[in-house]
Amino acid sequence: MTRLLTPSPLWAQMKGAKVLSSEGVMAKIFLYLGLFFLGMGIIYWIVEKSGFQGLPGDLTFQVKDMQIHFPLMTSLVVSLAISLVLYLMRR
Repeated sequence: MTRLLTPSPLWAQMKGAKVLSSEGVMAKIFLYLGLFFLGMGIIYWIVEKSGFQGLPGDLTFQVKDMQIHFPLMTSLVVSLAISLVLYLMRR
């Protein structure tokens, strides 16, 4: 027996209102999280195998035994790529 989430009165008045089971929502969340982590793992594996060291514009400072890396250009490119994908998904 599935428990349904009870809609609020305002929500129930809207046309086409759907009541989802809490199990269905959790299943979708876990499915999307699993696909996200799978995709990130595949991307990480490909980047690691290709020997990618960063883009020009990434800053690296090395002092004796300490190294600090600021991936400025890589962050910018990744941000633009994610923004473009989200923009295209909304269209």
